[in-house]
Amino acid sequence: MCECPKCGSSNTKVQIDEDQLRSFYYCPDCGNEWSRAGINRKGENTPKAGNPFIIPILCLAGVVIMLAFAFSQIGSKAASDQNDQSRSVSVPSEGTTDSVIKELRFTEMADVTVKIGESSAPGYLEVSMESAGSFEPEDIIFVSENTDIAVITFIRKDVFSPNLYFEITGVSSGETNVYAITKDKTVRSEGIHVIVPEPVQVESIDIGEVKTDLIVGERFTVNATVSPEDAEDKTLSWTSSDDTVVTVDSDGNIAAVGGGTATVTVSSVNNVNSSFEAAVDGTKALMQIGRSCKRVDDNNTGNEWTYDFEINGEKVPDMMEVSVGDTITFSAKLTENDDIPDVGTGSASHTITEDDILNGFEVSFDVYVQENAGRNSGKSAYFVVNYRFSL
Repeated sequence: MCECPKCGSSNTKVQIDEDQLRSFYYCPDCGNEWSRAGINRKGENTPKAGNPFIIPILCLAGVVIMLAFAFSQIGSKAASDQNDQSRSVSVPSEGTTDSVIKELRFTEMADVTVKIGESSAPGYLEVSMESAGSFEPEDIIFVSENTDIAVITFIRKDVFSPNLYFEITGVSSGETNVYAITKDKTVRSEGIHVIVPEPVQVESIDIGEVKTDLIVGERFTVNATVSPEDAEDKTLSWTSSDDTVVTVDSDGNIAAVGGGTATVTVSSVNNVNSSFEAAVDGTKALMQIGRSCKRVDDNNTGNEWTYDFEINGEKVPDMMEVSVGDTITFSAKLTENDDIPDVGTGSASHTITEDDILNGFEVSFDVYVQENAGRNSGKSAYFVVNYRFSL
């Protein structure tokens, strides 16, 4: 006997369940019933016992699932290893040069002459192949036996055939051979002989007639001619021995900027030179002349005006030669255009200095025009006239 798990009574009895073919306990004191496994037939404690084959079946199913998962992992790893192997190992195919390219042949085998730094017209390499398969341009290498003399370069593949275009570029004078070969070095073309001739050099430079006695502000261009005419590089450079006297730009444009003497030199790339000496008189200058007239009052006197400007009693030129010590007279006449014209004049003079020769100068003066009739009679229009001399 055993104690009742509900009330603790030891007054328990054993009964037989014919339907379940099992025995169970019964407590007369509290009416509790239970089996040896602790299953309460009345549902008050634990559920009734289930099918005795459930646990073995579940275990067997678990084993099957685990085996299936293990096999799937093995299969996945095998597939992955196979993919990795296919990516890392080059497998021979119809596309390799071993089985595809049979012959390489240049369509033109004559000697090629190309100048230094220049390229030949596009050449043509015929690629003969097996009936099946294809190749990439990288499967063929263009080779120069001396890249210091000439190089051969792939340009593009022909759209309508397996043939390739190339060009040859001269690097330095000399002779060499170029050819094409498959990357696996099993097929090679015959060579093309390349000649890179010595360039035709400048032998002399003629600068012709030039003006060698100058004044400040004078400008002109030297037209230099190189010989022979077929010289390949006719590039010239210009220099002045003293930029404070004479300047020269890359096109041979000369400008006298200060007193003194300077040597102008022109040189070719192969160091052939020609030069001339220019002397600049620093006491004289050829200057550009600008003029302006600005009204500065606000009394509204007059509407339309005529302006007359003169230097030394003559019409103002665009350019003028001046010398140190020269005195120049400037004048201006302003006329109001009405029935009774109002006229105003003004003038000034200036003596040229050495500083004026080097830096230019300006001269300004006032002009007043008095209204002689009408409601503004007695009022004056006020103008400032300016002359500007510059190199």
